[in-house]
Amino acid sequence: MLIIKIYELVYLSFENMREIKILYNNNNKCSVAINNSNTIILTQSLKEFGWIGEELSSTDMLAAALGTCIATTIENILESNNISHHKVEILVKKELSLIHRGIKSISIDIIIKEDVKTNVLRMIKKAARTCLVSRILLININISVLTLLPT
Repeated sequence: MLIIKIYELVYLSFENMREIKILYNNNNKCSVAINNSNTIILTQSLKEFGWIGEELSSTDMLAAALGTCIATTIENILESNNISHHKVEILVKKELSLIHRGIKSISIDIIIKEDVKTNVLRMIKKAARTCLVSRILLININISVLTLLPT
């Protein structure tokens, strides 16, 4: 039974697979190319770990992936409650552990610049926790949803 499930998972992942190619460049930089896209992202090791840190790091990309995953996950809730996308900002903060050379914590603030009912804020927070990226991370992610009204 377990072998069948593993086979099914592998089969499904190949069916929905997207290829991402990473190539080494000079100065401890890598380029990330995504198939079917003209986008190339340069990455570099973190300044905190002794490198130059001029480009995005892998942990920066992970934080960005988490933020954009949450954005797409909560999109339907925003639309169904007539909340303008232009009034929503997602701020992802990552804290590094220099001792363990990894991410220590991630906190996310979803800031909505209009008045929103409390039950809708709860729905947004609950949906944000279900994004694919957050489900695979092994660290605690603190998510807050705030309304910020113009003064």
